[in-house]
Amino acid sequence: MENFEKHFLEQYKVQDKSEAKDAAKRKEIRTGEEGIFEDRSRRIEAYIERLEEIFTHPDAKTRERRTDIFKEKFLYPAVIVKEENFPESYFEYQKQLAKERGIGDIEFSPEDKQKAVADVQEAQRKSLDAWIDHLADDDCHYPADIKYFVAQGILKTGKFDEKAYRFSDREKSTTASFRQIDHEALAMVMGALEAVHHHKRRESSYHSELLDLMKRNKDFGSMYAEAMRYLDKEASKDKALEITDGEWRVFSQGSDPRELVNAFAGKRAFLCLGNIGDASGYLKQGDVQVYFSNNRAGEPVWPRAAIAIKPETGAYELRGTYNSNEDIDPEIAKTDIIKERLATIKNGESFAKKDADMKKVTELYELCFKIDKKTEEKTYLNPELTKDDLIFLYEIDAPIEGFGYEKDPRVAELRAQRNPEEDMLTIFECSREQIARTSDDINENTKAYVGQLEPGIFQKLPENIEHIYALFPGTEIRREYVEIGKKTSEQLLSELKQAGIKLSNYSKATLKSRDFIACKNTGVLTLIRLTLADLGFTTRKVTINQIYQHAKEYGLELCPVEVAQAYRLKYTNQPIGELMYVGTRKTISSEGYQGAFELGRDDDGLWLSDRWAGPVGLDSDAKFVFCLRKPKNS
Repeated sequence: MENFEKHFLEQYKVQDKSEAKDAAKRKEIRTGEEGIFEDRSRRIEAYIERLEEIFTHPDAKTRERRTDIFKEKFLYPAVIVKEENFPESYFEYQKQLAKERGIGDIEFSPEDKQKAVADVQEAQRKSLDAWIDHLADDDCHYPADIKYFVAQGILKTGKFDEKAYRFSDREKSTTASFRQIDHEALAMVMGALEAVHHHKRRESSYHSELLDLMKRNKDFGSMYAEAMRYLDKEASKDKALEITDGEWRVFSQGSDPRELVNAFAGKRAFLCLGNIGDASGYLKQGDVQVYFSNNRAGEPVWPRAAIAIKPETGAYELRGTYNSNEDIDPEIAKTDIIKERLATIKNGESFAKKDADMKKVTELYELCFKIDKKTEEKTYLNPELTKDDLIFLYEIDAPIEGFGYEKDPRVAELRAQRNPEEDMLTIFECSREQIARTSDDINENTKAYVGQLEPGIFQKLPENIEHIYALFPGTEIRREYVEIGKKTSEQLLSELKQAGIKLSNYSKATLKSRDFIACKNTGVLTLIRLTLADLGFTTRKVTINQIYQHAKEYGLELCPVEVAQAYRLKYTNQPIGELMYVGTRKTISSEGYQGAFELGRDDDGLWLSDRWAGPVGLDSDAKFVFCLRKPKNS
């Protein structure tokens, strides 16, 4: 990285951090250079270079693994609220909220409190992950020291005051999650920091209040809040969402990014395309197509959706301008504007499910809520939803996908108004008496099991039980079947290649290993697919060794190694972004950690890899596949 006379991070005492001092000493030993430790700016540079090894490693899997370890070892322990610091006022507030909503008096048992703490911790982790993963992403085109400044800054932010545009300090007892990324405001701050500290353009186009905060070496939270305040203030009131007529504009690869920036100027579009650095980054990779709707004068000026397109692979990103989550707004979602455009773009079909899902969410939302146009007050209409509506809303068959970074908030609004106990009867097409809550409730008429798992529960559940849940709503526990033992390793490898499935080196080696060759299991195996939450885990502080031990208690066992390849070939409709683990025998790392095969799907297709989970934990919604242990007398 560039060597400045005086690094701007000196003003924030980064050079005095023990991590920076250690990095400087290591670099002196590694390179033989002298004076790095004594020079404050070079000390900072050594530390930033060390972080770059973690967050910008060219291999995506290595980068992801290093980032996860960094989060677990350094970030989470520093900022995630601990159980001993959890404030009692949180539960008092929940009690007051229940009264205001007409629920009445509620009490929290020790178990309830423990679960509440785990839920808050999980929400904090996921909201922090969004920030760190964004900064580590290849598409975040900013210098490493700017990314570091942002990362360190967001760790200190607590709850955001929407009226005062101010963050509180994050303390040991803070229960608030980290604020969702406002990409437009973040791009403004990072762009200004880069312009001033890397390009020395102090008289830049950024507004004076933001530049003043930078001049006075204020913290990131203050700059970020000011950027949001400015953008909200400058947003024109001429925007009319009900007007969907307009036109698409193509900003071609390699074109002047200022044209794209100017098209977003003065619009509260929430996208980062209004910043010259981000606009340049996108236009280097390919075209950007933006749909502009008309204002009341009939002029196409309001950006409503943007599609990023690479010449080789086609569309790879589609975002809306409705909110900071970058959702498509409801009015555009009701039309075929996006669907018709995607039909003309290479790889546009990959966004078809998202478009269909957003149409369905909009349809249900308008069916369920009446919104006063003047006050924006919402009235729930309590309509009767069909079985298909409920299967969609509870995400029984597939997750609801949208164009934003996180799930469309309307889904949570809709589900908050429903009664899951009543909806279960419609979804399962059964009576209350046909739903077993414990193994003792199971009889010949049982159609569903909804209850905590018990030791040996899967041996007690008859094959004719159609639905299994540890908790509803939640992820359905699925019973599946796979045939093994009839194909050679060469045949399996050939089929995996023909299916376009990418394999890690370990996965390839497994097919040629003695463990695979010696596999004597043949025939059809019964598999159980479930989550860590189903197994009773509520914390990330869990290893695969612990998971496997827990699974055994419920009548499950590790699979023969061939199951991972066979299941990968069978499970080809995996949603993009989903990860799943197959617990298999004989997968132990050099450090002695039990491993698992990792099945995933990203924009490039399906893959089969491996995961060594020693000290690094997994989220409670992580999915695992095990074999059902056969009864001893079978």
